[in-house]
Amino acid sequence: MYRLVYVSRATEHLGDADIENILNVSQSNNDERYITGFLAHNGRAFMQALEGQRDEVLDIYSRIENDDRHFGVTQIIGEPIETRAFPDWSMNYHRVD
Repeated sequence: MYRLVYVSRATEHLGDADIENILNVSQSNNDERYITGFLAHNGRAFMQALEGQRDEVLDIYSRIENDDRHFGVTQIIGEPIETRAFPDWSMNYHRVD
């Protein structure tokens, strides 16, 4: 098992409908791969945690790095884990204002 946490900056034109789309697609894809985690967003910045099999998490992170809805993607944690911190969340979301 592996946990990866990153931060990034949203593009200026990113709206609520874009966030909803990200969450819907993420939850569906994560369910299939048994990836868990959360996404926090404050209108300008993201922080996301992903947990699962290392190769699956790194594959998702590679796609995230190339997503043009944000920039400045910076990994802050990448570590092996024994247990999940978010076992029941395929992708929980929290708006931080």
